[in-house]
Amino acid sequence: MPTLSATNSSNLSSQFHGVFTALVTPFLPDYSIDYKNLELLLEEQIKAKVSGVVVSGTTGESPTLSKKEKQELLKFTLDKCKGKCLVIAGTGSNDTKKTIEDSLSAEKAGADGLLIVTPYYNKPTQAGLLAHYQAISNEVQIPILLYNVPGRTGVSLSAKTIAALSFEKNIIGIKEATGNISFLSEIRSAVLDENFVLLSGDDPTFWPFLCAGGHGIISVASNILPGPLVSIWKFYQSKIFDRGLKLSQSLHDWMGLLFIEANPIPIKWLLSHEKKIQGILRLPLVGMDEGNAKKLLKSWDEVKSRL
Repeated sequence: MPTLSATNSSNLSSQFHGVFTALVTPFLPDYSIDYKNLELLLEEQIKAKVSGVVVSGTTGESPTLSKKEKQELLKFTLDKCKGKCLVIAGTGSNDTKKTIEDSLSAEKAGADGLLIVTPYYNKPTQAGLLAHYQAISNEVQIPILLYNVPGRTGVSLSAKTIAALSFEKNIIGIKEATGNISFLSEIRSAVLDENFVLLSGDDPTFWPFLCAGGHGIISVASNILPGPLVSIWKFYQSKIFDRGLKLSQSLHDWMGLLFIEANPIPIKWLLSHEKKIQGILRLPLVGMDEGNAKKLLKSWDEVKSRL
């Protein structure tokens, strides 16, 4: 991936438009990574023509993956996806030094970009967030996507901080996961670079996000329905707004239920129900509550009947 410059930033940024799947990490009963089923999941993603996949993110249970597992997971995914879709590595943590080390490792392995979540638990100020991301940007060359998900991290990037970071050489965009369309408008107003990529991190508001000026999504739902998510994106691009809205509405309630418990518990349960993976989670995550599982299954059956 080339270094960003004034002449190539527009073309490079556009590569990060569309549907990216925040991949689950399938496990075997001994809690090792299930590469056989991961390969099948990747084949489905490629067949559906997603723009890319994200490995070792929140949905991939990154807090429970060892450094070696993350490296092996990235290498495996790159081997399967090279030339077919982009591969983004989740390398964020609440330790700037560790984040830089993991980001350099992912860059060396050949990742197309990095997804870096805001530092969690230690709750830095906006000045601290700015310094954190600037330090990372100074050390790596490949594209960086900021990741704002205050519901999980306890801290949110401000529109002003996002705008300041948009001037960094390789910070090309953000995964904005608040589901707050008004905040998206704030970001658009604050960021002067029209090439700055705006990706939704909230499946139920994907369509409104696009209509408010977004460029795509990093999706949980596309683990199991990559085709329909890609169709929503294509309908928007082609200005077939009636069909895009209709498809989005048909998935809305089901996508909301994918977060009835902490992600990735529901999506892993559903993938297991469809016999695509074994629904194994690493502690401290545990299996779904029976009542929530029934609600999710009912909604899923309704979605399948409409597709």
